[in-house]
Amino acid sequence: MRENNEFIVFRRISLDKGAKEYKVEREKLIDLMEAIKVMYEDNNEFAKRFVKLLPDTQLITIDTDRNKELDVPFVVCATLDRPAEVVAIPRCNKIIWGVINEFIKD
Repeated sequence: MRENNEFIVFRRISLDKGAKEYKVEREKLIDLMEAIKVMYEDNNEFAKRFVKLLPDTQLITIDTDRNKELDVPFVVCATLDRPAEVVAIPRCNKIIWGVINEFIKD
């Protein structure tokens, strides 16, 4: 059973800024990914993937330092019921990264 189904926690990890957590309304994020999935019908692989993951996701971790060094940055989606899932998102997916970055900005 999920502890708090109303929110997903985004955890940004950075050597400069340390770790910081941001709560995001689950339904708001799912609705946004659903809209992206529909609006970008020909290029929506990651929106589709997040729509499937988000209902059970409790925590999304983004290591901003490591992602700066990688060709294909990633996030880690953790749930209470199954192992964490790494989602590698190429930089060319600017809309998905824009959404993620919007939720973890100061």
